[in-house]
This record gives sequence, C-alpha cells and structure tokens, in this order.
Amino acid sequence: MGLLKKIREKRERLKQFANVRKIALQYLNMLRKRKAEEIEIEQRKLLTDFLLYVQSHSPYYKDLLLGKDITLENCINVVNDLPLCSKELIRKNCNMIYSTEIGDEWEDWLNTGGSTGEPLRFPIKSRNVNIEQVHQMMLYLDMGWNFNDLIVSIDGSIVDSDARSRNIFYVEGDNFPYGKYSFSTLYMSDETLPYYVKNLNIMKPSILRGYPSGIMRLAKYILDNKCKLCFNLKGAYLTSEFFSEDDRAIIQDVFQCKVYGQYGHTEGSVFAISKNDSSYFCSPFYGLTEVVDEYGNHVNLGEVGEIVVTGFFNVAMPFIRYKTGDMAEYGGRKNGVVRLNSLRGRTADYIINKNNQRIYLVGLVFGGHIEALNHINDWQIEQNEVGKVIIRIVKGVGYNESISRELIYLFNEYSIDISFLFVTSIPITGSGKRKFMIQHLCV
Repeated sequence: MGLLKKIREKRERLKQFANVRKIALQYLNMLRKRKAEEIEIEQRKLLTDFLLYVQSHSPYYKDLLLGKDITLENCINVVNDLPLCSKELIRKNCNMIYSTEIGDEWEDWLNTGGSTGEPLRFPIKSRNVNIEQVHQMMLYLDMGWNFNDLIVSIDGSIVDSDARSRNIFYVEGDNFPYGKYSFSTLYMSDETLPYYVKNLNIMKPSILRGYPSGIMRLAKYILDNKCKLCFNLKGAYLTSEFFSEDDRAIIQDVFQCKVYGQYGHTEGSVFAISKNDSSYFCSPFYGLTEVVDEYGNHVNLGEVGEIVVTGFFNVAMPFIRYKTGDMAEYGGRKNGVVRLNSLRGRTADYIINKNNQRIYLVGLVFGGHIEALNHINDWQIEQNEVGKVIIRIVKGVGYNESISRELIYLFNEYSIDISFLFVTSIPITGSGKRKFMIQHLCV
C-alpha cells in the first residue's frame, strides 16, 4: 500500500509539473511576442478572479468592496480605489483580512521582514495553479533549462554537524524549483570554500541560484584562487538580496554565463526579472505593480517611489496595494509589462546626513562604480548618529590607504562622516543573508 501511494504521489507531481510547464510556456510566448492585448486580458482575468474571491471570503475587503460589480473592464480601477496596505495594518486587522476558509487544511504559514525589524507571519494558499512555480519555470526556460538539468542553490540552509564534520556543506531536496542541492552561506570561509568548489565540480550544475552575497563570496574565492571549474552554467540567478551591476559583472566573468536578477518577496505579490542591466520587468501574470510617492500617488516616468503590489497568488492572506518598503525608479508600462529602471534599496536602506536628508545607499554606493569595490571582499554600514556612519570592511586584494580616502571623499560629498572598522568577516543573519545596512535612526 505504501508503494502504491508513492507511485500515485509521483504521478500527481509529474502531472502538476507538466501543467506548470504548459502555462509557463504560454506566458513566455505572450511576453516574447509582445502580445499586449492577450497579456492585458490574461492579467485582468487573474485579477478579477482574485478580487471576486476576496470580496466573498475576506471580511475586511468585503466591507471595502461592498456593492462593487467587479468585471474584466473595471478590475484595475477597483484596485486603484482601495487604500494602501502596510505590515502594521495587516497585524492590526489580520483576522479580518484572512480568508474565512482558513481551517485545518491551511497548513502553510510564512514569516517575513525579520531583518527590517517588522516581522510578519501569514498563511499562504493558492486556489488554482501555483503562480510562483509557473514563474520560476518561466525563468529557467528562458535560460534554456531542460528537465534533467541540475539546479543548485546558494542560500541559508542549515546543515547538520555530522555532515559538516565530513566537509559537506549542503542539503538535498527536489530539483525544481529551488534546487537539488542547497549550499549554505552559513558555513562559508576560506577553509570551507574549497569543498564548495570541489562538490560543485562533481555535481556539474546547469543553473546556479540564490543569495547574491553568497554567490559573490564563492565567485571571489574562485577568482582569487584561480580555481578550475568543470561545469558550464546556462545561467546564474540572483535573488532575495540587492546587488550591484559590479557584482553581476564579476559573477558573469567567473562563471561565464548570463546573470539574471530576480526581484520578489515572501508575500508573493511581485515577480520581476533583470536580464541585461539594472532594469527589472514585472510579470503581469503574477500581480499588479505600482510605484507611488509618499502620499500614495503614482509617480511619473523616471521618478523614484515605493513599490506597491497586488498579488494574484495568495488567497489565504490577500496582499492588495501592499507597501513593500522597496524603492524603485519607474520606467513606464509597455505591452502590459511594468518596467522598473532600477531598484533603489529598501526604504530603510538610507543614511541620514548632517542636513537630516535621507541618502539612499544604492545611488550613493553603487551608482558611481567606485574603484574601492574591486578591493573589498565584504562590508557593512551602520549608523548610530546623524551625519556619521561606521563602515566594517573585510579587505580584499590591493586594499590600501587610497581606497579609504576614496570612500571618505565619496561620503563627505553627501555630508556624511565615516569611520572604519577592519574585520575578518561580516556577521550574517540567522537565515544566512548579509545585512548591508544597519540603521538605528529614523527620520
């Protein structure tokens, strides 16, 4: 009986996999051929279906949508008339926002936002096809991935002590969508990285995905130690953290493949891809994407604002006009696809200068492609006082006093004084990520 159950489960997984692939190919075809009308209709269908469910099953939104006749024609206007939603609002009203169908079968709960100081726990459930898996499949297919190609992840997986004692720093899982093997950033060091490289050479992955900070550390180790790679990647896929174009260039050079950026979040309401440069294209099949100013008004082309999203995926906890806390420059909408010219970091990723102005880090640090980045293995910025920051630096090859002077000059230009702490490593969070900015002030 146990064997028959396993066979049935495997058949069901293969059936679901085939359905995910079918929809992914359908969506890719629309996007590649820029079928704006088909894209618009499909997006409106997804949104209308989502809103009708929410109208019936979320008490909070039932009140807001009372008397609304939601149709393909008016669904986007209906969303635009709803108030913005924040983590604070969700925490205060969660039981009213959750679907009334939540019961014993709603077993999946997620946590997000711990690194920002605003943790949020919520249930997750998809009514139809899993849109997240469809989009992961779209990205892999765009890289040229085939069913038997191996995916390897660099993330914050926990590896038991017995495996680590045998120089194994990865765990095994299903290949799709998050990787057959997950190498952990938690145990990366000059002593352990040779084993990471050795095992990657044995496994021969086709796709490398995961945290940019972890993949960068691996890439720099390979570069500095002139390691030979015995595999050819079809693509590298950076997700869950912000990264610079310099990071992308180094990873591309080391692994000799195209490097994709993916922007999304645990709340499952936006899925955006960057292929060639700093611009990101938001999938119209995953959700609605807006960029708004501090008053909630949509910004104009070329202006910077906060990313606000409405996801089509999670009916257990609907995220509608949800404030992500992430900043971006709005690049317009074409063929049904919203473009973000660049991501500008989180609303928390700023320094307060001597004039009490917010100076966003992505523009300050990464916008100028400064020489210092070529000689720093890792770094972190912390602010405790207005107009002053502490910079922790793990020195790389060629770091000297002129590099420090360049950083002092750069920050002084923005009315910020800096002091240095030279360290051997930067602490990472419990999930294996590296927090670039620690901000103790608010303005």
